Amino acid sequence: MTYEVLVVGGYGVVGRTVCRTLADRGGYRVVTAGRSPDRAAAFAADHDGVVPGTVDLNAPSTFGPALESADCVVVCVTTDDTAFARAALERGVDYVDLSPSDEFHRAVEGLDEVAREGDATAVLSVGLSPGVTNLLAVDAANRLDDVERVRLGVLLGVGEDVGRDTYEWAVDRSYGRFAIRENGTDRLVAALSEPWTVTLPGHGRRRLYRYDLADQHALARTTGFPSVGTWLCYDSRLATALLVAGARTGVTGTLVERFGRNRVVDGLVTAADRSPLGGDPFVVVAAVSGTNEGRQSTIRRWVRGHDQGRATALVAAAFTAALLDTEYPTGVAHGHELFDASTVKRTLRNYGFRVGEESRTLD
Repeated sequence: MTYEVLVVGGYGVVGRTVCRTLADRGGYRVVTAGRSPDRAAAFAADHDGVVPGTVDLNAPSTFGPALESADCVVVCVTTDDTAFARAALERGVDYVDLSPSDEFHRAVEGLDEVAREGDATAVLSVGLSPGVTNLLAVDAANRLDDVERVRLGVLLGVGEDVGRDTYEWAVDRSYGRFAIRENGTDRLVAALSEPWTVTLPGHGRRRLYRYDLADQHALARTTGFPSVGTWLCYDSRLATALLVAGARTGVTGTLVERFGRNRVVDGLVTAADRSPLGGDPFVVVAAVSGTNEGRQSTIRRWVRGHDQGRATALVAAAFTAALLDTEYPTGVAHGHELFDASTVKRTLRNYGFRVGEESRTLD
C-alpha cells in the first residue's frame, strides 16, 4: 500500500530531509508543499518520489485541495493558528507537527475530541527537543522504581544553517519568566538562570541554563514526574555567555521592546552570517534521578552528533512512518506517549549519530 504524505514546508531546511527520507524508504507518495509553487516544483524536480503541491496555512481555501488525497501531513513550519490542524483531523488525516512551541502544543491538545471524531491521530513533540529528549527521559524513568527528578540538557551549534523562524523562537525565549514543575507544583523561573553544570559527551564539563523549551512542559502534563526542567547552552562558550548576560541585565528584553523583535532577529541573522561563533554540533541528554530497589540512582541517556536540523527531520520521518504503518489510538498525543525510544535510537544510530547511556547507583 502506498500512503500519501503532505509535507508542509517541504522545501525548507528541515522539510527537505523529511521528504527525501520518506521517499527513499519507498511506499510513500511525498508531496512537498508550501506557499511557493515554484520552490516546491524546483525541489520535487530533483527528487524521485516527491511531487509538488501548494498550501498556505494562512489561507483556509487552500486546505481542502491540499488534503484531498493525503493520509498524513507533516508540518515543518511554525504557526500560531490551529485551523490547518483542525481541517486535517476533521478529514481523518493523521497530523504530525514539528513545532517547538508549547503554546501551540496546548492549542492542538484542545483538538483531541476533533481528532477522535475524525478517526485521526495527531502527534506533537516530534524532533530533537521536544521529541528525542522526551523519549530519552521516559526510557530512563522506566528503569527506576520511583522517579524524583528529570533534567533535560540541550547543547546546540551556533554555526548551524537554520531558518529565520528559529531565530525568532530563540529571541522570544531568551528573556522573561516561565513556569517549571518542581516537587509536584509549578514555580516561576527566569530564562537563562539557575545554571546546571554537567558533563556532555564530546564537550566536557559545561554550564547550562534554564530555558523555556516545550519538552519539560509536555512531560509535566503527561507524566507523573514530580520535578522536570530543561537547560540549554551553545557550543560556543562566548555565545552562551552573551545570551546569559543579555537575560540577566535585561538588555535582551529592552532591545526587543525598543526596536521590535524583527529588527533584533535581523541583527542576529546578519551577525551569524558575518562572523559565526561556533559550528553545528548538538547534544541532548536526559538525566533521571530516583530510587531503584531502595537505592538512589541516576540514569542518563544521550544523543550527539552534527546538524540538529537533520536529526530533527530524521526523527520526524521515523515517527511518520511508524504512525502510518502501525495502528495507534486516535486523538492528540505527544511522541513519548505513542512511540518507544528504541525506534528513535536505532534510526539515529543508522544515520551515524552517537547514542549512549549511563547509570550510577549510590549504596
